[in-house]
Amino acid sequence: MSDIASIKTEKVKCPLCQVGEVEVTTKPEYYSFSAARAFGKVKRIPVHHPEQTKVESNCPNCKAKKSDIKDALDSGSGKKITHEELLKRLQKSGLPTIIGSAKKD
Repeated sequence: MSDIASIKTEKVKCPLCQVGEVEVTTKPEYYSFSAARAFGKVKRIPVHHPEQTKVESNCPNCKAKKSDIKDALDSGSGKKITHEELLKRLQKSGLPTIIGSAKKD
């Protein structure tokens, strides 16, 4: 089960207007075990629980609803990177950006 200490409540900028502050509670991903029973045998099965984000307050600036803010946070509207930035990141890590085959003579 998830640790109570790992649940964080923090204030972040509203992803819609980038001005107001909104309280967001984040619960990290974790695994728990459930039991599967058949023919007198018990087997423990791991169950993955994904990260959960809960918006605690509406935006005081743009009056956005909690559901709209949660959708914007989940989609990552402010985290898009351009194609050039992606190519620079790939080149910096040492991966080839052009894939081709060498001619055999």
